[in-house]
Amino acid sequence: MKKILPWITLLFLIGLNLGGGKALSQNAALAPMLLELFREPIDQDKLDKLIFAAEQGDGLAQGTLAPMYYMGSRAPQDYKAAMKWAKLAGAQGLAAPCQIIATMYHFGQGVPKNNIYAYMWLTIAENYRAIITEANGRVHSDFNHPISMRLEKEMTLDQISTAKQLANECISKNYKDC
Repeated sequence: MKKILPWITLLFLIGLNLGGGKALSQNAALAPMLLELFREPIDQDKLDKLIFAAEQGDGLAQGTLAPMYYMGSRAPQDYKAAMKWAKLAGAQGLAAPCQIIATMYHFGQGVPKNNIYAYMWLTIAENYRAIITEANGRVHSDFNHPISMRLEKEMTLDQISTAKQLANECISKNYKDC
């Protein structure tokens, strides 16, 4: 399963952007290198190239580094780095990194446990899914993420309302200080 999960994550990240997300259009040539990363053990040179692309603003590279650091797959597990890359990729329209952030807040991984922030980031991810689905001419249906469903049982209506308000503020501020 550990070998399959990175593939699924990467294909999910790429797939989310085929419908008009900003990140894929930045450097479509990077996709073959990213797929290669998950075929063979990664060496430091390949990781450095991926980090360089991410530092140059490549959303797909950022969105690939986030789960790598989060899961400790092909890179050392580092929640701080996972959060950094996930926020940068999320700001470019990738939903999956927003789910990583939500998971980290929900379980208190590298950040204090905070269900309001967890729900906020899941709301942002859902917003991206709606935009991409509608851009592809499909009808959007609500996505029920397991953590979202769990949070809705644990949180009050006021907390959920606060999380949604914070998500809207975060989007309107272009993710600065979120």
